[in-house]
Amino acid sequence: GVKREGIEYGDDDGINPTVFFMIASPDNGADHHIYVLQELFGKFSDEFIQNIHNAKDEQQILNILINS
Repeated sequence: GVKREGIEYGDDDGINPTVFFMIASPDNGADHHIYVLQELFGKFSDEFIQNIHNAKDEQQILNILINS
């Protein structure tokens, strides 16, 4: 999800996150979600976040995730 104005959640540094991810993993997926998180965090950069903010729709965001 993207909320450009961010969501305040009491961060000590006053940073309000603007990009959110939900990971669904099967019950028998064991540690599958850990590998997904690892792959996702490897993509994070200022450019990655900016590209997501600039995306016009869900398909563009999916393309950014796949091609980053």
